[in-house]
Amino acid sequence: MPDPSSSTGGSRTSSGYYLLLGQPVPAHVTAAAQLFRYHQRVFIAPPWPRIYTTDSERHQDFAEAVRTHDAMVAAYTQHGYELSTLPRSDVASRVKFIQQHTASIDPESPGSPRLSCPELRDVP
Repeated sequence: MPDPSSSTGGSRTSSGYYLLLGQPVPAHVTAAAQLFRYHQRVFIAPPWPRIYTTDSERHQDFAEAVRTHDAMVAAYTQHGYELSTLPRSDVASRVKFIQQHTASIDPESPGSPRLSCPELRDVP
């Protein structure tokens, strides 16, 4: 199994954007998504109206963010991933949720997920 880490998704995310735009996903994007696999479990953050905002980097309105989320769910599902939706809660609770869902994975086994974000390793 590949060595997954925290990521924004690469070719799977590209697939989602093609779906969002109603365009066919090019064969090379699909091939890349199948070749460069992540761990089976993928965590996805749902759109959350209470905290949603736009800024100089995020231009989507909330409705488009919902459509983007739905397209990403479709793309990851089509590529055979098991999605776990993060709870709509504070950051520490979300980290705890991820830790609980990855606790049974042996970090020394080949292909085990490793958090690549040091800031999250010590969250209580």
